[in-house]
Amino acid sequence: MPCVKISLRGRTLQLDFGSDARVAAVKERVAKDADLQPWRVDVLRSGQLLSSEEAIGEQLEVEIRQGPVRSITVDAGLLNSISSESLQRSHFQHLREDLGDSSKHRFQEIALTITDWHQNMPKEVTETLVDFLSSRTDDPKSLCLVHLDFHGKMPEVLAALRGNRFFESQASSVEVVELSLEGVDPSVDFLPLFPNLRSLRMYKPEFPPHDADHYSLRLLALNSQGLQDVAMVRMNSTRGVFDHVMRRLAGAGQGYQSSESVSTTLWVVSGMSGVLSAMTELGEALRTVRTESREGHFLRRLGKLNIHVDADAEGFGAVRAAAGAALNQGLDEEQQKKRKKVLTNIRSTRAARNPHETLMCLLEVLPLSLGLATSEGTRLLEPGACLAGAVLTAKIVVSEAPFQRLAVECSNMAGDVVISLGLGPESTAGELQDQVLAKMGWQGALLFFEGKEMQRSMSLRHYELLTIKEEKDLVMTRVIFRNTLSPTKASKIFTTYTAQESVVLQILEGEMPLAGQNIPVAELRLDGIAPCPSGLALIEVTFDLDANSTLHVTALDHGSGARCESTLTCETRPRVDVEELKRMVSQSEAYWAQTAALKARSEVFTKCAQRLLRQKAPEVMEILAWLEEARDANEEEYKAQLKILEDLEPALVDAQLD
Repeated sequence: MPCVKISLRGRTLQLDFGSDARVAAVKERVAKDADLQPWRVDVLRSGQLLSSEEAIGEQLEVEIRQGPVRSITVDAGLLNSISSESLQRSHFQHLREDLGDSSKHRFQEIALTITDWHQNMPKEVTETLVDFLSSRTDDPKSLCLVHLDFHGKMPEVLAALRGNRFFESQASSVEVVELSLEGVDPSVDFLPLFPNLRSLRMYKPEFPPHDADHYSLRLLALNSQGLQDVAMVRMNSTRGVFDHVMRRLAGAGQGYQSSESVSTTLWVVSGMSGVLSAMTELGEALRTVRTESREGHFLRRLGKLNIHVDADAEGFGAVRAAAGAALNQGLDEEQQKKRKKVLTNIRSTRAARNPHETLMCLLEVLPLSLGLATSEGTRLLEPGACLAGAVLTAKIVVSEAPFQRLAVECSNMAGDVVISLGLGPESTAGELQDQVLAKMGWQGALLFFEGKEMQRSMSLRHYELLTIKEEKDLVMTRVIFRNTLSPTKASKIFTTYTAQESVVLQILEGEMPLAGQNIPVAELRLDGIAPCPSGLALIEVTFDLDANSTLHVTALDHGSGARCESTLTCETRPRVDVEELKRMVSQSEAYWAQTAALKARSEVFTKCAQRLLRQKAPEVMEILAWLEEARDANEEEYKAQLKILEDLEPALVDAQLD
């Protein structure tokens, strides 16, 4: 098996290929690693471009085609509306230049939109389009057609496209196709199959009512592993159509294969009956792929579902239920919690009847939790929360001259000395704070003398007895958890730290336990609280995330009836980019996994100790020995040991009886 050295963007890669491998294999390998279509990969030897069928050698260079995209629109109606012949000729000339030699232009890729509903495209333009489409080859020096948008009746243009077999090859550069045609015989293969498609939008005339071997279905089947975006627009409610389409999207395509990490988007634009029919077929297709464990296809990578329905917002409930049922088909409750989350947007295609009418519903999952900062610092607590922190008593003794050093002993509530320090004669409260933080591992500390807080700059030499109190960090108390479907509404009861008449609500978004590690969203103040002892006030905070992704926060004091509220739209809430979101979620998951593992480890150790008090069982000693070695075990591994201990319980009881 030969090892081939490949130079790519300043890097040298060594890849293994079969003895009879061709350049096409190199292109596919590099394309998959870089998540590109193979046509964008050019393989060269000594600066010479190699064809896909040539045998590979030891030393190869790889270049990636990536140039600016130029959008070119050719609209017959617009062209025929130009009254001046000179302006028309000038327009035709510019079109020929735009579709000509790429060496004259700064762009290398073209998005071409052609509209001709009445077959009245000027002859000069038709000839230019036919010449352009007929001349496309696998040549990095020529312009690449990456986006093709057809609307209307264009037999000559379609014939040119069909006649150039290049568009059906693996070197085809067309990535996006949008079709809305009329006057075409559906039994004829009127277009190539474009094996490198990423996006496909096809309208009602292009979707067959019952023909399972129609061109559009074969196009979907060929590209099911490479497509990232499919739109079914203005389709009727005939179940046969959706059944055929979904089964093709669930199949194993033979074209370019996208990475499993790439999400796909499915669009369904139809009336109410059409949408409900499509959701039924989507659910059946998902059940099939989950049963057969198919990999790589469009539906396996589904990450976004856009539903545009020709109905009023009152019908969103039925659509939402149908979409939710479809996405969970073939999964039990535990699997539903772990399945890949799908962003689902439901929109009405009708105009709003009043300014406040909701015409969009998000079946979205929240990427981050929403909650409040709570602890002493905000003077807002969860009922029963114990955030007082540790308390130490510091005794300060001044030594004899000439040095007069300060000897400090810090004792806990039981009177045990936990810190002994020797400080300079001019040491301050701030220096003592820093020493305590370093020794105790606290996040913050406050010094008090006779109940009054000391400033950091105050000297210690005039004090004999101080109180040092651990300052707890603000924590994030989650009200709506990540991965909750929206729209959603949730409430939580809080209480006050002391007898107070107001409280500040700091709204946060994130997953980490400490408030400072999350994103501040907003802040509001609740005044007029009925003063009562600590822990007795009842303040209900409600988070209401509506169908337009607007967050309404309301705080109500049940004692006085005092109330405050805030409305946060998508535009006013801080936005987190995708990479930062992934980092935050990954960081939080690692933290919670570590926390769960430590908790499970502690539980295993405690149960082992309880067992040993009754009997020195060798099985328990083995688990303790395992604990000493398995410092990096995860929660599941610790739970497995707990299961062993639980299974040992009857045996230990029997041994005691004997």
